[in-house]
Amino acid sequence: MTDETREPGIADERAVPPRETSLAALMDRNRTWLEGPARQTELAKVLPDGWTPARFTRIVITAMVREPKLARCSLASLWLAMIDAASMGLPLDGRLAHLVPYGQEAQLIPDYKGLIHTAYNHPRVAAFQAEAVFQKDEWRYTVGFRPHHVQNRGPRSVETLVGAYAAVTLRGSRTPIVKWMDKDEIECEHRAYSASYRNGKGPWMTHPIPMYIKSPCKEVCKFIPQSPALILALAHDDEAPERERPMGSPPVSTAVRIPKDEPTL
Repeated sequence: MTDETREPGIADERAVPPRETSLAALMDRNRTWLEGPARQTELAKVLPDGWTPARFTRIVITAMVREPKLARCSLASLWLAMIDAASMGLPLDGRLAHLVPYGQEAQLIPDYKGLIHTAYNHPRVAAFQAEAVFQKDEWRYTVGFRPHHVQNRGPRSVETLVGAYAAVTLRGSRTPIVKWMDKDEIECEHRAYSASYRNGKGPWMTHPIPMYIKSPCKEVCKFIPQSPALILALAHDDEAPERERPMGSPPVSTAVRIPKDEPTL
C-alpha cells in the first residue's frame, strides 16, 4: 500500500488533525477509519449478542455529526471510548452513554440509565429505580421502608429540583437499598470533583437533570453486587474521583491498542 492510497489515520492514530483541516475531511477520515475491517472485527469480539459492529459504528458517527468537536479528537481516544462502551453494552447515543470532547480527547461518560442498564447484568439485582424530586412532588422516606414518591404536576427544571434518589432491591430481600441526595449535596460534590461541572461543559450542560440523578445512583452502587460491566462503567465515570473508585474496579486505561488493516499487495 502506497502513501497515496493507505487508509486515512493509520499513519498516526494518536495525532490530532491540524486546525485548518475541514470538518468534511475530518468526518470522512474518521468514518473511513472506524468502518475499516480491522476495527469492525475488534468490535465484533466485545459487542453483546444481537449487536452488529456496523450499527454501533453508525451511532458513533451520528454522535460526531451532532457534536462536530468530536471529529477533531484523536482516533485513539475515539477508539478507546468505543471499545469500552461496546464492552459494557452501552451505545454512545446520548441516552445510555455520552461521547464528550475534552480538548483533543474523546471521553466516554455513562449516563445514569447506563449504570442501571449494567447493574441489571448481575443476577442478584431485581429492581433499580432512580428519580429526581421537584418542589411540588411528595417525597417521604423512612429507613427500612420503601420510599414514597408522588410526582405532581409543576415545573420540572434545575431551578425547582430538590434532590434525587436511587433505590435497589436485591433478589430475596424485601427492603430496598436507598440513597437520597439533596441538590446542594450533589452540587457541592461536583464542584469539588467534576471538571465538566465547573467548566459548564458536556452532559452537565446538555442533560443536567440526568446528571443530578446519576449522583445517588453511583452512591447506591457501592452497596450492591456489581457486574463486570457496572464496575467498568463506574471506573470510567468522569465524575468519580480516583480515591472513590469502587473496590476491584480496573483503572481507566491511558493506552489503547489500535487495530490496523493489513496492507494490500
